[in-house]
Formats: sequence, structure tokens, C-alpha cells
Amino acid sequence: MDFATPSLRNAVRSLRRDKGLSLLAVLCMGLGIGTCVTLFTSINPWLFRPLPYAAPDRLMGLRQTLPEDGGESSGRSLLSEPDFLDWQARARSFESLGAFERTEYNLSTEGEPERVPAARITATLLPVLGIAPALGRGFRPEEDRKGSHVAVIGHGLWQRRLGADPGVVGRTLRLDGRLHTILGVMPERFAFPEYAEVWTPLGLEAGGGNRADRRLDVVARLRPRTTVAQAQAELEGVAAALAREHPDTNEGRSALVRPYLQGLAPPGVVRGMYLALGAGFFVLMIASANVANLLLVKAAGRRREVAVRVALGARRVHVVRQFLAETALLVGAGGGLGLLLGTLGAARLEGSSLVQPPFWARFEPDVRVVAFCVAVTAVSALVVGLVPALRAGRESVVEDLKEGGRVGGGASRARLGRLLVVSELAAALVLLIGAALMVQSFERRYRSDSLRDGHAVLTARLALAGDAYRDPDRRAVFVEELLRRLAASPEVVAAGAGNALPFRDPFTGGWWATTFEVDGQPVEARRAPRAACFTVTRAYTDAAGIAIVAGRAFQPEEEAEGRDVVLVNEALARRLGGGDRALGGRLRLAGGPWLRVVGVTRDVRDAGDMLLVDTKPSEQVYVPYRTGAPLDLALAVRTRSHPLRFAESLRAAVRSLDPALPLHSVYALDEVRVRSAWVARLWGQMLSQVAVLALILALLGVYGVVAYSVSQRAHEIGIRVAVGATRGEILRLVLGDGLRLAAQAVAVGLVAATFLTRSLARLLYGVGALDPVTLAGCALALVLAALVASGGPAWRGARVDPVVALRAE
Repeated sequence: MDFATPSLRNAVRSLRRDKGLSLLAVLCMGLGIGTCVTLFTSINPWLFRPLPYAAPDRLMGLRQTLPEDGGESSGRSLLSEPDFLDWQARARSFESLGAFERTEYNLSTEGEPERVPAARITATLLPVLGIAPALGRGFRPEEDRKGSHVAVIGHGLWQRRLGADPGVVGRTLRLDGRLHTILGVMPERFAFPEYAEVWTPLGLEAGGGNRADRRLDVVARLRPRTTVAQAQAELEGVAAALAREHPDTNEGRSALVRPYLQGLAPPGVVRGMYLALGAGFFVLMIASANVANLLLVKAAGRRREVAVRVALGARRVHVVRQFLAETALLVGAGGGLGLLLGTLGAARLEGSSLVQPPFWARFEPDVRVVAFCVAVTAVSALVVGLVPALRAGRESVVEDLKEGGRVGGGASRARLGRLLVVSELAAALVLLIGAALMVQSFERRYRSDSLRDGHAVLTARLALAGDAYRDPDRRAVFVEELLRRLAASPEVVAAGAGNALPFRDPFTGGWWATTFEVDGQPVEARRAPRAACFTVTRAYTDAAGIAIVAGRAFQPEEEAEGRDVVLVNEALARRLGGGDRALGGRLRLAGGPWLRVVGVTRDVRDAGDMLLVDTKPSEQVYVPYRTGAPLDLALAVRTRSHPLRFAESLRAAVRSLDPALPLHSVYALDEVRVRSAWVARLWGQMLSQVAVLALILALLGVYGVVAYSVSQRAHEIGIRVAVGATRGEILRLVLGDGLRLAAQAVAVGLVAATFLTRSLARLLYGVGALDPVTLAGCALALVLAALVASGGPAWRGARVDPVVALRAE
């Protein structure tokens, strides 16, 4: 402590003497640490922060698996009602099991009708989560049955639609046309599983349900002192027993037990999160190298001071301690700035998202974020300060006290500085290559959908829920009349409807998958290929802009009668010979009737697929709407002017047919397209911004090293000018220094990129991890940027007055 206080006082005085250098160092460290904190804050709720439930470490997600499952799809099978009830009855490793199914309801109690996200849950689910309603109560076991019209509502819905009435318990809500009695109100910010505002009983019954209908998510709470491995072994035994008892539906199916938090992000998303955090560490490494270089330059100017202190009796350890104290103050201040910048950056990141994150995923600083910031700051201080401090402790007193001692040792210091800058530039090049690959991949996926004029298409969602629409023919009549009214408008070019839009929007639903079989190509039932299935009206493809490249669309009589015809996309058509040869081929969906192919459409892919956010099959089928007449409708209306101008007319058409039906998710198709790709777009932007920041920091390092080199070589430059060197020759001399740094960095960076970008290979589309054009372009951009950074020092070197330079020496 006796030494610490003088060291700190001296460190503060030293930093105040060099305010410019100190501020620059704090800014560099703040940017580097702030980048890491921003990225860590954004992934913290997905990977590290415990979920807001009681004892979240004992909360498990249960899934079924298949022998061939692996990689991205492993553990994604949901459970059927009978399987869940059997697991619940036989498993002893859990205190309790709960199940839920995501759904939506048409709410039409008061005011304008609206579509609200909801969940159907077992009576055991809320106790499993350890959450109780803030008002009223949850479901009792006797209320968890089919036909039980009770509900628990969310805090936001209670305030928005019911005026925060404290006596709300016992009032009724009209959901899908039926009155439900309100039993309770959940706490604020609770919206399990992600956005739900209403919860109703799931109503499972022993002996009911189809064992092949797998639609339930399952959450379980481990018993105390029971490990995940023990629960896994027990549940595998239960699954094996069910496979023997029900071989038709359960053969080969096993079980997977994992902490519930681990199942909330798809593997591709998790990989992307770690890649983004790794990019942040690259930026921090570059910032640290910059600050280390600044401190080396500062130490060079203090060699005589240090030598005098040592000659007067100061111990080397005291000198080293002061250098470390200065570094700790600089990096500590940078850490404080980084925490502030990281918090602001995470808030901006959350605010820029097109899709609201789930209720538990808030980009807020917590103890983990602060601990991460402190740890990163401490490690950075050690790395940044160690080399300058050790060099200061090893300098020769005799040499430094000599009049020319300023130059002695400069060569080794310059080599170290150049090494740091080469490392910075190489790291920046790796980030540039990674960002360029991701952006290209996103753009190619984004442009590969082949839809025509999405900016002219209005889309909306509509759910034909309630007793009035239980008859499929009644639904079909409603849809036909709505489309007839829309098509009669002079503003409408074409109007169609289907079960889903071409792109999956997190708020507006999407496709569903089904197995299929091609005539003459039998496959095992458990290995049957899957296709994205769209149930559509005749004009849907024209309205949505999905081009038909062979054959034709459905004919009016085929649509009206729901005949056994089908459209397939190009990917599926290749199974049937491709193009025109696919026409007339036959296939059947999920063991249904044989369907005849009458047309082939362009492929439509979601941009989000590039990050494995979705598992949308590449093969797609379109069947006439009347063959299924789904409850959920996606409307596509191609207009002659801006589509949103027709939105009110669309609402009026729906209201005229049924005022209780809420029209929701009204967007232009291009906006749906952007929303479907928001994760890929966000990560592409993040990685690009991080790469640009890394390049700027690295170029500051180039500028500093070249400028320092020019100052040290002023005498040499003066002699060259005195003997006849031109300004052009001096410019080439100094620029050559920067060019050599860039060339060395390119060599190192390209080698590192060949290894590191392989981790991106599974996330890329239409571009290879070692794309030569991308590698060459990024390398050239780095070299040009380094030359620009060297330009200022080169110009000053070319203007050196030889008389002044020689007199100064």
C-alpha cells in the first residue's frame, strides 16, 4: 500500500501531462470493450442469463428424437398427447411435467376485434414454471378438460382491453366466438412461451388423441438431487418401452432431456452468436494493440526520465509498477466508457430490431454483463501494460543517460510496434472477409426467391375461427365471396388466399411441412421426404408473384371441386424428371390420395434459412384451397398503386362479411420478406459494422507507426533531401513502409481466414468460405486503406526541411 499510492499519484500526473495520448487510449479501449459488451449483452439472455422462473436450473425441455436426427434438427420433435401422458405417468425423475401448444385467438369482447397470441396449457404448466397469477388463480385439474371455457390473461391485455379493472376475475372474454371466464391475470412482462396474452386449458384426456400427431412442447422440473444424465437415462427407457408397445408410431423414437434455456435458440443461431462475440474480441484485440503501441511510443520519450530515476536509487519494480498503474488507469477508464457504450449499443440494437424479442430476452445489463466487462477490462489491462512495463524495466541506464541514447533500442521498439500493427491489420482482414461472405450470402439468398414485384402486393392474415366456420364448406364460401369482392375493385390486379405467405414471418405464421411420396419411387415411412405445403386459391400464385415456369395454374372447376391436382416447385419437379417432364406425374401427401402435377413454380426460399433459423424444406407443393380449407388465411392482393393504400378497403370487405373477424398483420409483401430475414440481416449488419470499426482502429495503428517512423527518421530524410532526393521519392519511401505493413498483414490474414471462415461454411449460401474474389477484394481494400492511412505521415515527411532536421540532430 505504501508503494501503491505514490505510483497512482505519479501515474495520474503522467497521464495529465499527455492528455491527447491518454484520451486517444481511453477512446480506443472504450470502443473495443464497448463492442464486446454490446455483443455479450445481446446474446446474454439466449445463452447465459437464467430464465425468469423459479429455480430455472432445474427446468428441463423434453423432446423426442429419431435415430437419423443429428446436426441442426436433432431434438426438435414435439410430443403427441398420448406420448406426453405416458411420459408423465412413468417418469420419476421429475417433480412435474407440463405441456403447451402455441395458438392464437380472435378476441371480440369489446371494441375492435383483434388477433391475440395465446397458448393452450396443462393445469400443471404454471406450477412447473413456478409462476402464479398476480390476480386470481390458475387452472385447477378439473378445469383442464376439453370444453372448459376458462382463461388466464396477460397483464398487457388486462390493461389494454379491460381498463386494468381490479375486479376482472369472473368477467368474460369472447375468444373465437365463445365466452371464456377470466380466472386470473399474470404478472407484468410474463408472456410464456414468447408473446402469449391468453392461456386456456389444453384439455388432454387419457386414451384420446393421435399418437402420430406431435404438436406439444413439454417442460419438466427435475427433482432435487436428480441429475440431467439420470433423467435422460430414465426417459430413454420410457421411450424404448413405448417404441415396443406402439411400433407403428414410436419405433426408433428416443428422448432428449436438456436445460430449457438450451432449446430456445436453434443451433445455427447459437453458432452465429458465438461468431459475433468472437468478432467483438477481434476488435478488442486490435484496440489493445493500438493502446500498447501508444504506450510504447510514450515509453520511448521517457527513457531518460526512467534512467535518471534508476540512477538515483529507484528500484526497477517501482518503475514497472508505475507503468502498470498508468495502464490500469487508462484501460479502467476505457472499461467504464465501454460499459456505457455497450449498454447504449445493446439498447440501440434491440430498438432497431423489426421483430420484438420474446418477453424474457431483454438486452439489459445485469451482473453477468458487468462481470464480463470487468473481466475483459482486467485481461486487456494486463495484456496492454505488460510489454511496455517490462521493456521499461530492462532498459540500459548507461545508454539512456548518453546524449544519443534516445535512439538506442529504437529498432527493437519499432519492430515490436510493427508486429502489433501487422497483427491488427491481419485481424481486421479476417473480419472484413467474414463480413463480406455473410453479406453476400444474405443478399444472394434474399434475391433468390424469384417473386415478381413484391412492392405491389398487400398481404394480411385472417383466422376463420369459431363455431360459424367449423364446416370447411362454410369457410370456402367465405373465402370465395371475399376474393370475388376484392377482384371487383378497379384497384386490384389479382387476389388470392392460402394457408401461408411465401415467406415465414415470426408474427404472421408460415408454411407447414408434410411428407410426400412420388409415384414409382417408394420410400420407408420414417424416411419419407418432406415438402412445404401451401393450400391456395387459383389466383394465389399470380397475386403473390410466384411464377409458373411449366404447365398452368389451377382451373376454376379444379378449384371449385377441390380436385386431386397439385403444383410443385422446381426442386420437387426434379424428382419427376424436371420441367415439362414433371407434368402429369403423380405424388401423394402424408398417405392421402394421388395428386396429378399440372404446373411447376419457381422456388421460393426464406432468407432466414441461411442461418438455419428455420428448417423449411426446399421442396414445395401447392394444392387447391378446398382440399383442406384451413382456418388460418394469408391474403395476397396485387394492386395497381401502393398496396397499403388498399388496406382500409380490404378491412372494409372483411368487416362487411363478418364484423367479428379481425384482420391483422397487414403489410406489403416486401416488408414481410424483410421481416422474415431480420435475423440474417441484423447479423450481417452487426458483423459489417464490427469489421469497419476493426479496420478503422487498425488504420489508426498504421498511422501511428508510420508517423513515429517518420519522426525517428527525420535526420535520415533531411540527409536524403540535402543530397537531392525529391518529394516524390520521399513519399514513395514512407508509403512503401505502410505498404510493407499491409502486405505482411495480408499474408498473415489470408492464412488465418482460410481456417477461421470454415466455421461459416454451413451458414453461407451461393458463395464459398474461400471465395477467391472476396479474398482478393478484401485484401486489396486493406492495402489501399493502409496506403491512405500512411498518406498523412508521408506528406509531412516529404515536407521536412533538411536544414531544420540536421540542426535538430
